[in-house]
Amino acid sequence: MKNRITFVLTILFLFLAVPLVFPTVTPTVIPAVFPMSVSAAEAGSGTLTADKNNVAVSLHLPAGQTEGITSLRLKLRVSAVSGSMGKPAFVFSGAVKSEVRDAGISKEKDGSYLVDIIVSGKKEQKLFADSETLRLGTLIVAPTSQNYQIKAEFAGQTGGRPEVTYVDRDGLNSVTVSLSKADAVIVSSTGSQQVPPDLSTPGTQNDSSFGKKLKLTVSVKNGSNRVSFRWTRDEGADGYVLYRYNTSKKKYVRMKTIAGSKTVSYAKKCSYGKRYSFKVRSYQKAADGTKVYGKMSAASKVKVPPAKVNGVTVKRQGYLKTALSWKKVSKAKGYQIFGSQEKDGQYSRIKTVSAGKTKNIQVRQKKGPVTYYKVRAFVKGIDKKRVYGKFSAAKTAG
Repeated sequence: MKNRITFVLTILFLFLAVPLVFPTVTPTVIPAVFPMSVSAAEAGSGTLTADKNNVAVSLHLPAGQTEGITSLRLKLRVSAVSGSMGKPAFVFSGAVKSEVRDAGISKEKDGSYLVDIIVSGKKEQKLFADSETLRLGTLIVAPTSQNYQIKAEFAGQTGGRPEVTYVDRDGLNSVTVSLSKADAVIVSSTGSQQVPPDLSTPGTQNDSSFGKKLKLTVSVKNGSNRVSFRWTRDEGADGYVLYRYNTSKKKYVRMKTIAGSKTVSYAKKCSYGKRYSFKVRSYQKAADGTKVYGKMSAASKVKVPPAKVNGVTVKRQGYLKTALSWKKVSKAKGYQIFGSQEKDGQYSRIKTVSAGKTKNIQVRQKKGPVTYYKVRAFVKGIDKKRVYGKFSAAKTAG
């Protein structure tokens, strides 16, 4: 990056009457005669307009502030809110006639990209010509996942609020000013949306924590099909959205929207014996009702226990020999038979049988007669350990 800026500034020297240096830390105090010595509120605005994965980038200055501007510098930040992305690209508009047009793109430690745009022409050339609006060019984002949300926004030279640096036609004066309006834009696999300033401008109340990747924990108890969800809290959120993987659509689809940042748990009954995968992410709600989403959590998987065994019958076939039958349980991988001498007594496991055996199962006791029987089904869980369904009602020989 340092070599790139040095090269660009060297070229600028050839076109300007005096050397030009873009400020990077402290804005220069501008004499009153310089037309760009304006407050931040009068500095103008930046506009990002999305069309699929292309984002048009424009600058607009108030009337009377565009005269004599020959050079400018600004930065864009591109980050993945959800999904993944590669290195973006920037193509300058034909409206930019400057001798120097450079867009350096660098990857940050957090995985986002900075697009550093520098434009400069000869001292007699006006960037804004006879208009207060300059279309700089098109930012092209590069998603690398099927489902994604990519955020594009104006950035500051050294972080903080969006700003732009201008240089006059003599190359004697430069000023760095904040953009009074510079909404971000979200480009996603389902469309695009504008992000209002209170959600996109660094340093606002909600920006400190919103959008962090949450941790989701999913659990279910033996004998129950009630799945419990719990996730870490996002202080800056207005709520959360739970997603379930749809095997037919081969993607995660919305299952439940939960309003409020303090609610971090949920429970839902799911199909017996079925395997599920879930994700969660936070959201903020804008004044117009649109939602901006945080990062998607890692997937959390669970296997729901099989249904309760029904239709158990017991037939005595001798002093220590009994035959049991019951109705087949969907998705069961096997069954366990338990017995006791008392209906409400302590039951112990007698036999384990495979899923295909539910009729006339022979049971032989070694330590005396068993009077009452219970049966339960099981499936293999996510960790390959057995997950058990609810016991059948206790049955004895009729």
